[in-house]
Amino acid sequence: MVLVWLVRGGIIALAGAAAATDVRRRIVPDWLTLPAMLLGLGVFAWRLHWIGVGLWALGLAAPAMPLIIPWLMGGFGGGDFKLALAFGALGGPLFGFAALCWGMAAGLLLFAAWGAAAGLRAAGSGTAVDVRGAAAVGWRAIHEDPPPFAVALAAGAGAALLLAVLAHV
Repeated sequence: MVLVWLVRGGIIALAGAAAATDVRRRIVPDWLTLPAMLLGLGVFAWRLHWIGVGLWALGLAAPAMPLIIPWLMGGFGGGDFKLALAFGALGGPLFGFAALCWGMAAGLLLFAAWGAAAGLRAAGSGTAVDVRGAAAVGWRAIHEDPPPFAVALAAGAGAALLLAVLAHV
């Protein structure tokens, strides 16, 4: 049981560090995500031997499958992709997929707020900007300077972790 709480603490630490570095430096570094993936491999292999290695691989695959095409098309950075994989490697396939789903929902809210803030800044700048103009400014802001997506992925991991704890899993 202690190991479960240590892994959960590791997920929280990874989420917080990744979100903070993405906000500050606009990057999720490999020195955060790759050791987390290896830690997940070690924990799963230690606890469940070869079956654990298989579960670890499924944990990597669960968030990778929905993200591989958007990532290859340049929809988001490699650090965000590896962060989603690290959550799956640490928490297992169900946790990884749940964290990704919650992270995508948080990402929709984050992108909407990011674009709306840019549109409101343009509308409040003293120039005459109508609603369509503000929406165009917001849309352009999302594409030219996207929000730090690791924040959304961290929120998704937090939501999945909270639900796992509340369900006594």
